[in-house]
Amino acid sequence: MKKRLKRNGVMVQAAASLSLILMGCALSTLTASPAPHTPDDPGEAAWADIPEGFMRVVVSPDDARLYLLRDSEPQSGLLILDAATARPLHRIPVGRKPIAMAMDGEIGYVVNYLSDDVTVVNLKTPEAVKTIPVGHRPIRAATSARTPYLFVTNYGSDTLSVIDKNTLKVLKTLSLGGRPADMAIHPEGRYAYVLHRGTGDLSVVEIASFEVIRKASVGEFPTDVAVSEDGQLLFVSDAHVGTLNVVRTDDLKVIRKIRIGERPMEVLTVAGGPIYVLNNQSQSISVVDPAKQEAVVTIPLKYSPRCMTTTSDGGRLYVSYGERYGEITVVEMAGQKVVRSTSSPVVSMER
Repeated sequence: MKKRLKRNGVMVQAAASLSLILMGCALSTLTASPAPHTPDDPGEAAWADIPEGFMRVVVSPDDARLYLLRDSEPQSGLLILDAATARPLHRIPVGRKPIAMAMDGEIGYVVNYLSDDVTVVNLKTPEAVKTIPVGHRPIRAATSARTPYLFVTNYGSDTLSVIDKNTLKVLKTLSLGGRPADMAIHPEGRYAYVLHRGTGDLSVVEIASFEVIRKASVGEFPTDVAVSEDGQLLFVSDAHVGTLNVVRTDDLKVIRKIRIGERPMEVLTVAGGPIYVLNNQSQSISVVDPAKQEAVVTIPLKYSPRCMTTTSDGGRLYVSYGERYGEITVVEMAGQKVVRSTSSPVVSMER
């Protein structure tokens, strides 16, 4: 099956093959070709292994579409797929090396690591509507429906850019230090929790005042942070020791360290459900019971995963492997067993 869509004369090809592996989950893969990248800033040494290919996968709020960030030239951009069939629908050009994406309804904010800006995308149209310059080497973005702001961590300049979502302009730039990277927003939109990969600290930014009101060490090399549904706990993955650190939000004290896989990279929480942790080196997903505060299930993966996203109910995970394999794996979580597989037809998309 082939489908050709033409826009701006750019050709994008995505090949996909169905792969079913009996490891307690359903797997389907979408394959892409890699391209090399050499870091041009000594300060980004910790990110020298950032993969090309599909850097990040995000699912739409209604679970109907997948958004893939592809950073290898000449096929870089935001690729929109039908989540049920993995059929590519659109490709939207963005900046250089798109590395992260935040969403607020039908608006997407794509962080471009090498062009030092954020591309604002109308996901309904779909089209890029504005480019916002930020700090040096932006790495992550976060927002929520409870705040009028978008927060962007600038890994290279040690700053946090605060963008007004109404005017699409940088309202304030906070100097944080310590290589700020991953973030989480308080459920009520009161605080932004920012991890520092350079120091192992976490900063609490009060959104009303745009001031850092608290800062403490939360791990040896924290890689991601998620906040509990009630806003009382933070869950921080520590890549050096292979733990998920449970941190109280009121005093930033680490109250428990949950042993998970090796080199955990990302953490996802699901309302009323478990915590998912993506383990890069041990090639697995740890499923953590938030009440027991322990890992209850480990789901093996094909390769070393780089990123994941979940459907709104947490019933399905999409996992990206990046440069080496350029695949997206679909993991059905019901009962941690095979419940169905999603076919991924070979397509060619011309824009």
